[in-house]
Amino acid sequence: MRRYGHEATQNGGIHFHLVVVCKDDVRGNIDFNACFPSKGVSGKPVFKPDYATGNGAIKREWAYWRRTSKLYGFGWHQLQPMRENGEALGRYLGEYLRNDWDSRLSEDKGARCVRYFVHWSKELHKKDERKATPPHKVRFGWLTPGASVWREMVKQIVIVLNHNGAKIKKHNIKDVIEQRWAWKMAKLFPAVAFIDGDWQTNPVQGEIAKHNADVRFDWWQAVATRRGTAGGT
Repeated sequence: MRRYGHEATQNGGIHFHLVVVCKDDVRGNIDFNACFPSKGVSGKPVFKPDYATGNGAIKREWAYWRRTSKLYGFGWHQLQPMRENGEALGRYLGEYLRNDWDSRLSEDKGARCVRYFVHWSKELHKKDERKATPPHKVRFGWLTPGASVWREMVKQIVIVLNHNGAKIKKHNIKDVIEQRWAWKMAKLFPAVAFIDGDWQTNPVQGEIAKHNADVRFDWWQAVATRRGTAGGT
């Protein structure tokens, strides 16, 4: 998955490339030239695509994503089978990633380059359905309880800093706190107790309560150590 905004999307929009494994064979005897004609200088296909050679599996995928992508605000999309082999696919992706890296914008500075990976489930499901829960306990990194707790902690610290006049927003947090702001936040967390409330999910409340217990224990140890040192002198 990657950001892409300098070639196919001249307006600077976000464009994703994904390599996926389909449960069924979507390649069949598809005519690539007919289904996916080359593009002219305008960026549009040189002739109207003919999808007649696509098999039932890929047509079901196309139909599913035509419906589903609109629900999440996505526009144009295209699912293509692998043309040759894994090595050729690797070269194709490598070229795009290299071009994208060379075309990073100034606002991309500090953005993390990440990758996501999930497995197909072997459980049966109805036609045109997608499983609600990823199989094998696989989750996207930003949806784990730990990631949710981290975001909640950052939010609470930002609220306190803003109360004291810092005026931190999502778009300027790295400018106000300066470089390595996430690392600085993480260094601050062990010394801070946070609020757990009913606006949070149960896992987040539990993790914050555990964090607060650890913080209070560390405070108690520090106080006991200071008192012991003072008593010994």
